[in-house]
Amino acid sequence: MPETLVASGPITTAKGLNVKGPQRQSSSFFASSSEYQSFDHTRSAYNGDPSPAKLGKRKAEPLSEEQSISPVEDTIPFSLPSSKLIATLPTPLPSKRLKFRPGTKDCLIPVERLPVYPLPPLPLITDESLRKQVFVHHSKFDKVKGKFQEPEDNPATHYEKLEHVGDSILGMLVTTWLHETKPLLTCGTASKLKSHLVSNATLSHLSGLYGLPQRLDAEAWNLPVLRNQTDVRAALMEAFIAAVYFSFPPEERFTRALPVLDGWLREMYDPLCDFFFEHMKSEHEQHSRAVGVEPDGEVRFMEEEERTRIDKSSRGMLKFIKHHASLQGWKIEFHETVYETTVGMLYEYRCVVNGEDVGSGTRADKKMAKNVAALEAVKTLGLDGGD
Repeated sequence: MPETLVASGPITTAKGLNVKGPQRQSSSFFASSSEYQSFDHTRSAYNGDPSPAKLGKRKAEPLSEEQSISPVEDTIPFSLPSSKLIATLPTPLPSKRLKFRPGTKDCLIPVERLPVYPLPPLPLITDESLRKQVFVHHSKFDKVKGKFQEPEDNPATHYEKLEHVGDSILGMLVTTWLHETKPLLTCGTASKLKSHLVSNATLSHLSGLYGLPQRLDAEAWNLPVLRNQTDVRAALMEAFIAAVYFSFPPEERFTRALPVLDGWLREMYDPLCDFFFEHMKSEHEQHSRAVGVEPDGEVRFMEEEERTRIDKSSRGMLKFIKHHASLQGWKIEFHETVYETTVGMLYEYRCVVNGEDVGSGTRADKKMAKNVAALEAVKTLGLDGGD
């Protein structure tokens, strides 16, 4: 008989009943996200694999009773290994966009590395029809090609229109939040941080932690695949956001709905924002030190002091060698090779004079890579006066 564990404190069972005190549970049960801090977060939420993403335990401040959902809805699936309570989720299937663009990255950070932490309760969807529509997949309706709009007497009530609105609301709220809380970020850095937060991979991760895929309404034969599809899981989060927004009367959507969503999203995203920020900062530091790629694909780095010295010496060398080549009647070319590495894009330029390679340079910045290649060419051709 498999070993069972004793979990203390209130537990939300599969039926949503709060059980006080120590209870013996079967090998799987449902625990509310508000009690998530009692679980072991040192492993990934996906298949129990070790994960480098570790965050301190956070106790989320719950929303008011009018704004939060019931314990039955606020559930996350768990399994019980023999030694510790560890959250386990199936790894989502790749995004559909890879089918059409194989070179596209499915997610900015592998989903197995995303952190697990206690989540605030989901806001309440007060409109019964919207609460149902959030989880209805379009496969429940006949697909008509070339349709301009839905028929007035029988519109399709699936989540796609809600997803469309939710995507815009989410983008606006996250962008303004980052502008307020991280005002020193450049536009490019803020845009990339936002991309991490609202990517399908991140939304799929959060959707799984909230248990939204388990409530998907689709054709039974296709449910197992759809519930693990990254795009579908992410769409449920965006549709949920729109449903909360439209639950309020039109005159209260800006004054009440947006503040409710803003408060919930900030609390939900706060640990993830710190995680992505530190990841991006580390990636940026590594990216700036990268100076080449080995034949086996390993990135070659250089000490900051040495790289800075070379980069400083190379400034203006591109213009210098082009000018000298024009005076001598040389044919000069720069051949580009782009490497997509674990730390970001790297650009290698080879300086070719009259068909002969005379210098090369690899940097994260195109212009700097050309200047470094030109500096090496100047030394090879003896144009530096022996310095």
